Amino acid sequence: MEFVYDRDGNVDSWEAVMFLYKSALKKMTLNMQILNDEFEYVHQYNPIEHIKSRLKEPESIVKKLKRMTARWKIW
Repeated sequence: MEFVYDRDGNVDSWEAVMFLYKSALKKMTLNMQILNDEFEYVHQYNPIEHIKSRLKEPESIVKKLKRMTARWKIW
């Protein structure tokens, strides 16, 4: 898959951003599961009951970015 970048090196498509976000979330979840399995193997017990992840909706991401941007403007 090839992404389109603007002149500053940023991804130029919302679909590409969401793809990267979803992929990163999957990778982090897998890494946590592997660490969890390794801990259980080494210590013969597992303090983590389960690992759960969620994908934020694009609208929610935009709202949060606007809130965070507003905070920076206040400072």
